[in-house]
Amino acid sequence: MGCIISCSIFSRKALVGRYNFGGKALTGLAVLQYDNLCIDPNLRRAFVSGRAVELTTMEFNILYYLALHPGWTFTREQLYRYAMPDDFASGLESVTSRIYKIRKKLNINAIQTVYGYGYRFEK
Repeated sequence: MGCIISCSIFSRKALVGRYNFGGKALTGLAVLQYDNLCIDPNLRRAFVSGRAVELTTMEFNILYYLALHPGWTFTREQLYRYAMPDDFASGLESVTSRIYKIRKKLNINAIQTVYGYGYRFEK
């Protein structure tokens, strides 16, 4: 799987600009494309083979963050910190359940479990 960062309509400043997870709107960010998976942070939607997949805020944030860093491994705590709104207080177990739901909704094997550590997105 290859990654194409669609940047033709984005300025360099927008691509390296802020991305504030936690339920806040992400604008001016690169659309990520991995084979049949497209993740658009500006629309806050993921598409598989052109079909829109409904994701919750936390699910989208986790997916986008992992896909933005393919091959990197993150702990549940790191994903929780990036994906959760400041005012939402669930536990680290919520990351595990959200990963399960993302995998089920997307029906792809891009998110790998690194046993004893966390998760990574494999392209």
